[in-house]
Amino acid sequence: MLIMMINLLFLFIFTYLVSSIPFGLVISKLKGINLREIGSGNIGATNVYRALGFKWAALVFFLDAFKGALPLGITVMLYPQSYLLHIFIAVTAVLGHTLAIFAKFKGGKGAATGLGVLLVLSPPIFAITAIVAFLVILFSRTISIGTMTCCVMLPFLFFFFRYPLIYVLFVGLVCIYVLYR
Repeated sequence: MLIMMINLLFLFIFTYLVSSIPFGLVISKLKGINLREIGSGNIGATNVYRALGFKWAALVFFLDAFKGALPLGITVMLYPQSYLLHIFIAVTAVLGHTLAIFAKFKGGKGAATGLGVLLVLSPPIFAITAIVAFLVILFSRTISIGTMTCCVMLPFLFFFFRYPLIYVLFVGLVCIYVLYR
């Protein structure tokens, strides 16, 4: 029992620290730019796009999504039936990104990290969300509208596909948090 508790504590610490890596800040600093002084001042992929262009924004987006997917993927492999643990790790990843210790607790909005979490929780819903986001962004020319649209529809998709209620509630709360940010 003690070893399991230590493993879980390590998993939470690992998740928080990995998800706290501010890839947008790191990449922009390597390119000689202070991302906090450009555009929205946010450290996410959208602001990296404004500052450095599509190639660097895509890299930041992928890395931010990966830091949500990696710890949750490990958790799902180690504890496949522990749905509540999956949710706690997913929340820790999103909070780690938005309240990043390595960025003085001023992280991003959590959308890309949330998508990484979504990829692990439900690949089919991830695919639907990615397509909808792409289309909304394509037609509206505004990333935030795509993010908001997906946040509104995600809890309904989890409910429609009959995922455990804890997933539906978690997704709803995280989407409200992302919309707030």
